[in-house]
Amino acid sequence: TPIEYSLLYSMIDAGPKVYPENVILQHITEEDFLEYFELKKTGEHSYEQLSAILALSADRYPVPVISSPLSAPGVPDKLCKCVLRCVVKYAQENNLDRKVEIDDVLTPVTTYAEKKANKDEMKGALSYFLGYAAFIATLNPLPILVGWSILATRVFKADKERINVCKIHKESQRRSNEETTGLLDEDW
Repeated sequence: TPIEYSLLYSMIDAGPKVYPENVILQHITEEDFLEYFELKKTGEHSYEQLSAILALSADRYPVPVISSPLSAPGVPDKLCKCVLRCVVKYAQENNLDRKVEIDDVLTPVTTYAEKKANKDEMKGALSYFLGYAAFIATLNPLPILVGWSILATRVFKADKERINVCKIHKESQRRSNEETTGLLDEDW
């Protein structure tokens, strides 16, 4: 089943302005992610759909400006935990290396997030340099100030997306290590 047609994907894609976060969190808990594993023609499994929804959640639900360690997990956190739990379960059932399987899920997420963040930062830098050129041509400081504010906004947004990806990686490192992951932690 393509994940793009699922209700969960649509809810995450629409963002927090359309669906309340608690509704999405409940739906994440109820979702069976095993149905989104694809078997390629060679008989190998693929985590592309799970990677796509993780990347989308990291993009649509940035980290809040002020967050405490005691705050409830957000959509990317909860989705990451559920997807990784599903991947670990699949790896254990099929006698696969859980670290390799988790890396297969997260490599496309990291690649996508880095490309998107770099693209946003380049657009911000371009606006800054255009403002700088206009400043030199007109000796008016307003274009450079506008360019700088656009650059700062884009860099701030890219940093928030990178923080989400770092959180996903931190959770994946914790889940991939069999010795440190407790049995109670895996079953929740």
